[in-house]
Formats: sequence, C-alpha cells, structure tokens
Amino acid sequence: MSELENIILANKLLEVYGDLLTSNQKAIMSDYYAYNLSFAEIAKNRKISRAAVSDSLKKSLLKLENFENKLQIIKNNGQILKDLEQLEMLSKDVQILELINKIKGMM
Repeated sequence: MSELENIILANKLLEVYGDLLTSNQKAIMSDYYAYNLSFAEIAKNRKISRAAVSDSLKKSLLKLENFENKLQIIKNNGQILKDLEQLEMLSKDVQILELINKIKGMM
C-alpha cells in the first residue's frame, strides 16, 4: 500500500472509529493524518516527546485497525456504495434514483 493510501485509510478509520479513542489519541492522529503535522510539530504543540507521538500513533492506528477487522464498517460501506452505483446504472425510475442518492448522502 502506498503512503497516500495509508493516509487515506487512517483518515477513514479515524472518521468512523475515532470516537472510540481517547481525546488525546484522537487529537494526535488528527494532527498527523488530517493536518499533516510532523512528529516534531505535534510534540512541541502538546509538550511531549517525539517518541510519545510515535507511540501514540502506532497504538491508536492498531486500535482502529482492530475495530475495522472486527466490525468491517468501512469495508461494508464500500460494498454498499458499489451496489448502489450498480443499481443507479440499471434503474430508470426517478423515485428509485432519488432514494439511491438519499442513501448515498447518509453514508
């Protein structure tokens, strides 16, 4: 997996499961993955060591990956979106297309 794909996955995991982390873990992950801050910048802003930032990121990412492995919300949402797109291509009914778009908007 490329670095960009890893960042995208980490942000998806954070979006779906982030509330299951401590506020500190969530903030450090957001700083690194969403705001692209370096370990040094995060450490300085939070008055912790770079090693503490690294440790927090590793533990938090592993925790989020474990949630996804067990619950598979991201995987299932991806499959649902693919199925909706296929339905959208097959349907000509306006009401069905509106309902598909409504469901997509909820995901």
